[in-house]
Amino acid sequence: MFVSSRTPNDLIDELAAGLVAAGVPAHRGEIAAPGVWHLEVDGTDVLVQPYRHPGSRPEVAGGGPVALVEVADRVPDWRRAELRAARSGWLDRRGHLRLWAPRCKVELDFAPTTSGGRRRQGDVRLEVALWALTHPANRLSVRPVARAIGRSAAQVSAVVGGWVDEGLVDRERRPDLDALFWALVDAWPTGGWVRASDDDLARAQADEVTVDVGDAVAERHGAQIGLGAAGPDHRYVTDPAAWGRLARVVEGRDDTIPENGPRHWCRPAPTRWLPMLGDDAHPVVVAARLAAGERRGREIVEAWGVLDRLAGWALP
Repeated sequence: MFVSSRTPNDLIDELAAGLVAAGVPAHRGEIAAPGVWHLEVDGTDVLVQPYRHPGSRPEVAGGGPVALVEVADRVPDWRRAELRAARSGWLDRRGHLRLWAPRCKVELDFAPTTSGGRRRQGDVRLEVALWALTHPANRLSVRPVARAIGRSAAQVSAVVGGWVDEGLVDRERRPDLDALFWALVDAWPTGGWVRASDDDLARAQADEVTVDVGDAVAERHGAQIGLGAAGPDHRYVTDPAAWGRLARVVEGRDDTIPENGPRHWCRPAPTRWLPMLGDDAHPVVVAARLAAGERRGREIVEAWGVLDRLAGWALP
């Protein structure tokens, strides 16, 4: 995870902190089994097994009923419905948690705490993940990655070192590409889109600094979007000044009024460094945009088999 806890101990502490932030007395007790903790919640002892998302749902350990809690930066509504159906819980770091145990059932909001420098380096983490996924045969050697993405070696080293602690990268600095891809999806920005026409982009002098990350790009690289399923395309604006001009052009517009020509969904690029494959945004970027957006997008990406295609999409 890009702004996640670093060890299993941190996960249980994070859950306790969320409960306290919501006004529920809680503190961590002793470890009951590997990955399973006693958690005292308002005087009730609960066995809890928190686990990082992305990752597989763990086998329930311990000697009695154990509450599973999925911990992620973002737990969308469709995933919450799945976890409810499985009688499991979650901690959404944006400020919501659910703990579902035999004698303790809570679902509530809490005030999220800031993550300090780790969160401020979020775009660096996205860039390092993109580099790893577009160079699937390579180790995450700090200096070559830093040069490629235009970041300092210290920034890249901090990111890679954190991932080693979290298990996303091994001691030889080879990433777990499956886990890293879904961590990228989980952290990928999904909001801030505006609708803009070609004329809007030209008026804002943004038409030359946009990258198409729409469904048509995904289809060109093998995704099965579905007949008639593709809507207006999606574009990232890579220049902050151009994005500012575009936002002023479309500000206050009444979208119920028809306008000649298609409108595109536009937002600032999530990162300074975006990999390209030929004239297209790299398919990993498009896949992250798709899978982070909604359940249908995630299903398309899972069927696309992105991880099996990485070698063929590798950059030099």
